[in-house]
Amino acid sequence: MLFTRPYDYTFYQLTPDSVTALYKLIMPLSISLPKAFFSFSFRSQNDIDQYRSQNGSLVWELDDVWKTKQYLFFTLDYYKSWREKNFMYDESTGRFYNTSKISADSTNGFLPVLPGGIQYNDEEYLYTSTSSSSMFQSKDYNQKKNLNTHPL
Repeated sequence: MLFTRPYDYTFYQLTPDSVTALYKLIMPLSISLPKAFFSFSFRSQNDIDQYRSQNGSLVWELDDVWKTKQYLFFTLDYYKSWREKNFMYDESTGRFYNTSKISADSTNGFLPVLPGGIQYNDEEYLYTSTSSSSMFQSKDYNQKKNLNTHPL
């Protein structure tokens, strides 16, 4: 099982007998929590919420961590943009990918790619969901292009 902790950019692995830090992301300074955040005396949850709303471009935590094969998928918790949150790390190449910038193509029947985030992982495949309106929009858009698709 993989997990993260709030205000920490580390991915941990939990096994029946240990907890291991797998990776620690180093964020750009412009989106990293400042050291002062960890020493500030917040009086209430409202203070924390107010600080978060005033500093929306900061990454608060890593969420939705999934690993399949050599790929590590995760979401950044910040308010910058709802589209720029989902990423994939390829352990074999050491490269990061913004999954919102992956285009639909013939390998996935021109369907939206991870529109609702990852819902489930069975160690072989990732599963997601999408709204019916998004599916119909994708179908209409692709029909106008006269693309040849094959059954999935």
